[in-house]
Amino acid sequence: MIKNVHIKAYERGLVFRNGNLIDILKEGSFWIFGNKTVEIYDMKYSFKSNTDLTLLLKNEGLKDMLDVVEEKTVKLCLFTKTGFSKKY
Repeated sequence: MIKNVHIKAYERGLVFRNGNLIDILKEGSFWIFGNKTVEIYDMKYSFKSNTDLTLLLKNEGLKDMLDVVEEKTVKLCLFTKTGFSKKY
């Protein structure tokens, strides 16, 4: 299979083959050959992937692009009788 992928300046493309991250695409137009898939991510927003983050972070290039923050706080949400809610 052959496909053309266009990555904008504020995007990154993660190239996978058989579920493994093999390349990271920056701005430009790329021809993708063979049994590969490309997931395009907008760098203006938080990085959210369906792929396990520990597997993705094995790639040094991606690891250098991301700031990983572990949240260990407890979130609390209060509901009143009127249905109003407030998150703390």
